[in-house]
Amino acid sequence: MTTFAEPMVHDELNGVVSALCARFPGRPRGEIETVVAKVYAELASSATITAHLIPLTLNRSRRLLSGARS
Repeated sequence: MTTFAEPMVHDELNGVVSALCARFPGRPRGEIETVVAKVYAELASSATITAHLIPLTLNRSRRLLSGARS
């Protein structure tokens, strides 16, 4: 099952990055990718239940990007 999980997570995180790029068009895609990757890694490292990691990653990344200065 883990062989199917990795590409799915990759696709989901790409979707998060795309959504955030649309919401923050003034920010470089690379910056958004870095924020999403760091947030996901931080959440995943301590998660016991992984079902909600993607929405949590989206929400936390959005908050960080909206609070950060351009």
